[in-house]
Amino acid sequence: FDVVSQTNTIIHLVDKLFTDSLVPLVVSTPKHANCLNSKKHELEKIEAKLDQGLDRSLAAANGWIKTILASEQKKTDFNPVDSDSMASSSTTACIKAVRWVGVTAEKIRECLDGRNVEWVLQELGIRLHR
Repeated sequence: FDVVSQTNTIIHLVDKLFTDSLVPLVVSTPKHANCLNSKKHELEKIEAKLDQGLDRSLAAANGWIKTILASEQKKTDFNPVDSDSMASSSTTACIKAVRWVGVTAEKIRECLDGRNVEWVLQELGIRLHR
């Protein structure tokens, strides 16, 4: 998720450079539209690669939770002898999974901004729910 944050910073700097340095040179020439289209096309390519990276990161997060649950969870975790004991204690698998999801969610909040945070967290929740 750090890559998204760093890429966002770089894109803002490139956009400022483009606006401040290149646009004044080509604004009154026929190449102006060409430059704008090239910039738009390149940004779309970067966005598609970031989207693919986020998708793979979410798939990895989902896979890790499945691995934690498969290796740590026991069949007896769901058959408590006493119903009060289930409410007062958490299983090792539950603690590890919840802790890991919490760390991942915090990292997402740290590295993304605006609606992207909401979208990625929602997508993570949907994938974990499946």
